[in-house]
Amino acid sequence: MINGDSELALYAQLIANVGFPIVVAAILLNRLLNGFNKRLDTLAQKMEELIAAIHQLATKERDAGGKSQGKKNTS
Repeated sequence: MINGDSELALYAQLIANVGFPIVVAAILLNRLLNGFNKRLDTLAQKMEELIAAIHQLATKERDAGGKSQGKKNTS
């Protein structure tokens, strides 16, 4: 991890080379993309959990359906 003084020096050098608006835009874009990636990771995890739950329900339905099909309604 970069310490505070060297990080400040890095930002100062970047500002001198490319300009303040470019540096601020790059920092904001980096933060935005990091937040977006975290949200995508969470979404992917929730989708995997949902798929597992659907498979579990489908298995229960298939097992229950197979047992109930053996009994015919004779009324």
